[in-house]
Amino acid sequence: HTRGLKETLHRRRHELTFLFRLLDEDADGVLDRASLTRTCQILNKHAVDGQVFSKTDVEKLLCQLDSDRDGQITFLEFANRLSLDATTDPRFISSQRRRHQASLS
Repeated sequence: HTRGLKETLHRRRHELTFLFRLLDEDADGVLDRASLTRTCQILNKHAVDGQVFSKTDVEKLLCQLDSDRDGQITFLEFANRLSLDATTDPRFISSQRRRHQASLS
């Protein structure tokens, strides 16, 4: 069970690293309000269902990800928050239980 969780988190870390690098346009190792705003503007241009990110949404996102409240999101803050959300998601937990049960049989 622990091995499966570690493998999943390792795989997620690779995905999160890739995503963080895409968002970190100036490659300075942090995401800030400006980079989050630009990312949301790009997503808004391609919104199919009319759901767009507002300035309030950007502020909420920054607040959720910036754990030390310095106005910048490091990769560690980004990965910790997104990994924590994934590992506490009931779908993730269910999939881990199914894998564990399958490994026992």
